[in-house]
Amino acid sequence: MFLRSITITPEMKLADLVKFDYRMAAVFIKYRMKYSERSNMTLQMASIKKKIDFNRLQLELERAILPCQLTGIKPFSEWEIYFLVDYIIHMHHYYLRSDFPVTCDLLNSFIKKNKAGFENLHKVYKLCEELKQEIIPHIKEEETSIFPYIKQVSSAYVNKDSFGKLLVKTLRKPVDVIMRNEKGMVATVLEIRTLTDNYLVPENAATEYKIVLLRLKEFDYELMQHIYLENEILFPKILQIEKELLK
Repeated sequence: MFLRSITITPEMKLADLVKFDYRMAAVFIKYRMKYSERSNMTLQMASIKKKIDFNRLQLELERAILPCQLTGIKPFSEWEIYFLVDYIIHMHHYYLRSDFPVTCDLLNSFIKKNKAGFENLHKVYKLCEELKQEIIPHIKEEETSIFPYIKQVSSAYVNKDSFGKLLVKTLRKPVDVIMRNEKGMVATVLEIRTLTDNYLVPENAATEYKIVLLRLKEFDYELMQHIYLENEILFPKILQIEKELLK
């Protein structure tokens, strides 16, 4: 049973729900349901048209707007390396791989429909595409090469294994290079912030425009936290472990 911030009923219009919380748009996008202000489509009509059980649709919408704030947790700096790596993969990498490309597509679709008056968004889209081409191979490299190495070295250090030094010498990964690459991503995100006036939603903005800006803001948060966890906590820890093992 969810603690509901809104009671979702069959007669509600998709457009009104998205106005209430933009995150519901992700569910409508998934099922290719039209939620623009010009549409009078209700949830009941949409579920019948797409042959989706209403209760299932209602459940997905409720999940989409659940508050995700964590309270009473250890500071990130005190997390075990294994847990921190898995958190980054299952939280941030999952988002960057699955949700960010959708945001890029929505931005592109909005630009095509509104060619005049949104010149800055053309620049934002170009930057987002550049980031997408950089992020996907980046997180793949982390998951297949960097993170397994980090877990191996961390385990050797914690267990005081005699082969720890040899492990670093023979399997060492370019963690410092990864850190520099991520600083380039930060510069691009800062440029996007400038172009969107920090994702400011104008008064009376169209629903589609509002969703694009808010999803870009969401991406900003996810990527910047991802980079913070790696560059400020995880990677410095492993670089220090490498030094100690090589003594």
